[in-house]
Amino acid sequence: MIFKRTILFTSRDTGAAFQLLPVVKYLQGNDSCKIHVVASPPALGIFQNERIPVIQFRGEIESEIDQNDHPFSSKDLYIQSLMEQAGGIYNELKPDVLITGQSAMGYGVDEIFMYLAKTGNKKIPTYTFLDFWGGGNAIGGAFADELFVVDEQAKELSNFVKKDNIHVVGSPRHQTKPNIDFARERDKYRSKNGIDGSCILVSFFAQTYKIEGYYENYTALVDVISAIKDFKLEFKIKVHPKGIGHVEELLAHAKKRGLSPEVLSCPKDNLNLHLASDVIFLCTSMTGMDHAYLSSYSNIPIGFIVYLSIGETIKRYKLRNYGFENNPLIENGIGYIAQSKESIKGFIECAGNNNLEKKYHLATQKLSRTNAVEKIVKLIVTK
Repeated sequence: MIFKRTILFTSRDTGAAFQLLPVVKYLQGNDSCKIHVVASPPALGIFQNERIPVIQFRGEIESEIDQNDHPFSSKDLYIQSLMEQAGGIYNELKPDVLITGQSAMGYGVDEIFMYLAKTGNKKIPTYTFLDFWGGGNAIGGAFADELFVVDEQAKELSNFVKKDNIHVVGSPRHQTKPNIDFARERDKYRSKNGIDGSCILVSFFAQTYKIEGYYENYTALVDVISAIKDFKLEFKIKVHPKGIGHVEELLAHAKKRGLSPEVLSCPKDNLNLHLASDVIFLCTSMTGMDHAYLSSYSNIPIGFIVYLSIGETIKRYKLRNYGFENNPLIENGIGYIAQSKESIKGFIECAGNNNLEKKYHLATQKLSRTNAVEKIVKLIVTK
């Protein structure tokens, strides 16, 4: 048998969970390896929904990490409790390989388990799947030995691991074509929600307020939408699992501007809005990649993505956390950027414009669709 080791996966954010899920499923089918998953919300629910046995890790710290911090020496009782919880699970499972997700903010199950693996007496191979571009997160500089990344741009932007140890594997989540009749499902959703061909469906994919400059960009979008009176427009908000507690604040500003957007929170709403929207606005969410891959498989244009980047605050945040000011997909024509209210208005007015949609749709066809799962498994096996 090839596999003889206990492989431990951890995840706390949805993006990483969706990327690791196909790898977990693949390895579960092999009797010669033992798979364990430890996760905290919202990633926890993703594995549970797929009936993957998962151990729940409770708690995380949302503030940014001081890379010189060593939490074991911390006097903070909560941090100590997280470490003790993780240590108990880690010592019981005794992993031979650790594969974690990654989050751009704070620390939790991924960063703590990586810290344990890197500082423990037994040295084991460690990997992190970086599902976005740029910044890494670690406690006390305890980064993984090797990284899995989605493309060459992610490899170039990742400077916390040696380049030889960064592997471009593609996107496991997006390697399989979805079984969807794109035109039928798009028309079905719009018809069900009373959105005819003359109406522009504008969607905003919300995130957490921890992203500096996020609320400023959201309010700019709402201000622009509220001022549009010369054509029909439908506005919907898809909330992030970590941002549900801030829904009332989002709605309060919309109400001030005379808007009553529908707020959606179910995972299936992601797909529905990706298929049916004419234009999707977001700040730094990886849902932009989800839509791009969906578009790449579609035989028809299904709208386009616009990244909001108004003000210096969010630009500084992106540079500090990711190493870039504009999403790398934009460099390849996969998405557009709005840096002012005027540009937001221009993109909404152009939504449904065949030329703009076609340009985006054509650019998404160039996305790589390699067998990322097999690449990852092969790299793990050779160690």
